[in-house]
Amino acid sequence: MPRRPHPRYPGPYDPGPDPEPDGYRLRSPLPRLAWRYRSELAPLTLALILLAAGLVLHGRWPGWWQIIAAVAVASGLIVGDLGHRLGLDRPAERAYATTVTAVGGLWLAAATRLGPLRRPLLLLLLAGVVAGEVPWWTHRRRRAKVRVTRAMTTWAEDAAAADLDGAHLQKPLPMPELVGRPTITRPVLVGVYETGEPLRVNLLRKHALFGGATGSGKSTLLNAFLATLAPAPDVLLWGIDFAGGTALIPWQSCFGRVATTPTDARALLEDACRVIDARNRWLVHHGRDAWQPTPEAPALVVPVDELAELVEQLPDAATFLDSIARLGRKTAVTLLVATQRPTQEALGGGALRAQLTVRVCLRVTEPADGELILGRGKAKQGYRPDLLDAPGKLLAWDPPDHTRPVPAKAYTLDRARIRQLVTAAQAPVPELDPDSAAVLGDRNAPDQSPPDHGTAPEGRTTATRPERSQARDDPTAVIERAGDGDPLAALWAALRDAGPRGAKVAELAHTVGRAKTWVYERLQDLHRQGQVERAGHGRWRAIPGFTEHDREP
Repeated sequence: MPRRPHPRYPGPYDPGPDPEPDGYRLRSPLPRLAWRYRSELAPLTLALILLAAGLVLHGRWPGWWQIIAAVAVASGLIVGDLGHRLGLDRPAERAYATTVTAVGGLWLAAATRLGPLRRPLLLLLLAGVVAGEVPWWTHRRRRAKVRVTRAMTTWAEDAAAADLDGAHLQKPLPMPELVGRPTITRPVLVGVYETGEPLRVNLLRKHALFGGATGSGKSTLLNAFLATLAPAPDVLLWGIDFAGGTALIPWQSCFGRVATTPTDARALLEDACRVIDARNRWLVHHGRDAWQPTPEAPALVVPVDELAELVEQLPDAATFLDSIARLGRKTAVTLLVATQRPTQEALGGGALRAQLTVRVCLRVTEPADGELILGRGKAKQGYRPDLLDAPGKLLAWDPPDHTRPVPAKAYTLDRARIRQLVTAAQAPVPELDPDSAAVLGDRNAPDQSPPDHGTAPEGRTTATRPERSQARDDPTAVIERAGDGDPLAALWAALRDAGPRGAKVAELAHTVGRAKTWVYERLQDLHRQGQVERAGHGRWRAIPGFTEHDREP
């Protein structure tokens, strides 16, 4: 059965079948056994190589047998004389290596001259394999190396069985089932410390920076954050993805906007700054200190994947991000910045980094890269992300909650789990608060001049609900223009004609012929007078029983 398209997007996202968790597995057990016992089979492998080389040399260069014999004897003498420099510190080891080198080379010379498939040569080769296998199998150094290699392979399981601290960090940890309604007002669960304590990060009125080298688990950590933020009803996500578009695509239906080009990224950052300005004005007007996220007025979280690439393609992005980081905390506008190259240029010379107070560092190649993310002097405090030895392992710095250099591991979400979370979050993407939506709507109104740099994507009258169809965004589909005359009377008539379902601010502005800010201010006045009420997210209606003659002038 084909999947039903999501109501917010024209087609479903299908990332394809999940990869096998343990990598590609061969159907036959023979290759796996040959690889596991490759040390024990080394003499047999050498014999097969000599046989193949003899076939090639006899068929193409049979006259080279004298040269091969001379090289074999010389190589044997060199190994016997200089074997101690190759780690063969015992005379018995040097004698064994000299014999194998010389005899193997002389057999190859004879095979080149006479052909390796002659019965005497095949019997000599078989006898040499048997004679060489016995000392090779019983040698203490080879057996010790095999034991160490196999112990390292099974260390994670053995350490976990022995209940050693940190053993569980050596293998992927699936994200546990989240309990309760997801919200940004509580710390977000992203991983677990090696001590077994959960790693929860508070993102409300904070900004986060996390980074690491390629393959360190940056996408894993981003998915762990989005597992809570994407389905949260009090979070609106606007994403910037300059890492090829792969990080945010699985969560696409949970985002209000996703920018993958410099033009779209500039428009998104400019709109985020306008949202901050609108919310600051609302806080001043209502005498509030900080914005409290609710489903009707959600927090705005902006994940930025690959900061260095964004700044390289859009140089003034650092200025926008710095403004958002400085002014966005009390207005609940949060940055979630990820990067693989934590350079001074990408971080705005340190000005932006100073505002990103939540620091998470995955594995890096140089200690200096870790200090660029975590902060200067952290290496002396024990923060050494260059020593992390598994993808997804990290060090967190977020005073006063996380100030210990204790390794942690980010939870992993496979594609099936991401699809499950996205499917469960089928509620509409949260809308911006009316003040912020009105400011962005005025920016896009026909009688307003466009912004100085770029434009927002088309079809975003309120810049909040790109998933709605054109018919639902058309104001004439709900109410007709009330006509010319008193705009307040026209507003009241539009509210009355909207019925119980109500009308959006954009629809009322179209009907009245006024800006959305004017409509919103009148709606607030009527609401305080008890004549209108909210009919849902962003919709208003007249309270039943009131008529135009009952309105206060």
